[in-house]
Amino acid sequence: ECKIQQTFQGLQKSFFKDKRLHGEQMKLLKQKGDYLTVQAMRYLRSAKWLVLIPIIGVVVTSIHGYFFGFGSAHEWAIIISVLFGIFSIGISLSFVRHYFRYKDAGIAEDIVSNKLNELGDECYLINDALLPKSYGNIDHILLCPNGIFLIETKNLKGRISCSGDIWTQFKHEWKMSMEHEIRSPSTQAKRNAVILKEFIQQYFKNKIIWVDSIVVFPDDTELILDKPTIAVKHINELLEFIRQKKSATKYSQVELEEIGKTIMENQRK
Repeated sequence: ECKIQQTFQGLQKSFFKDKRLHGEQMKLLKQKGDYLTVQAMRYLRSAKWLVLIPIIGVVVTSIHGYFFGFGSAHEWAIIISVLFGIFSIGISLSFVRHYFRYKDAGIAEDIVSNKLNELGDECYLINDALLPKSYGNIDHILLCPNGIFLIETKNLKGRISCSGDIWTQFKHEWKMSMEHEIRSPSTQAKRNAVILKEFIQQYFKNKIIWVDSIVVFPDDTELILDKPTIAVKHINELLEFIRQKKSATKYSQVELEEIGKTIMENQRK
């Protein structure tokens, strides 16, 4: 009996040690959608066709001229095909850049989602949410006992400067030496946070709802921040910020589950 008890205690210690080491995984209510993947592949297919069409035109014209004789019409057809090919390659390169932009954005969202998974099973995560009145897709909605967080992932490289809600970007490899203004991630996040707050509030009228907005960047992005209107973090700073966040409104597990269920049932198709 003593040996059985010692064995049981050993298994118990091993179990809790394993939980401390690996942690409980967060409750994932929705995986990332395929929007970014679909957009990336659409640009890649377009780039391929833009390169193939003029090549096919030159080949067909050459074969026809070989069997039926070359004339001025064939020569002009080849010249036009070559010129169109040069033009198409320029456009296809632009499409390839869009392909990598969407692909990298999807990878960044996956990294953030995996990072958030370390928070544990008290939290609920909804990826790629589309609310009835939201401005596009919301990358991540995080429901925790200490607050509700709306997280926008931005895969922007180089030097990103933020002053209030004014954002600029600069890359050292650009030929021009000046920054250019980009669409404000903080304005986008705040608008969607208000929409999310009002959406939840209409179903939970007896609860004071507040949504915190966060914009997240890859760790290698240089951030220059001057009084940003919302939290702006690198990926490696995200978990600590969420854990340390103090909110006047606390949520029970039942409330978090109900809020998550309500969001999932009322998303746009």
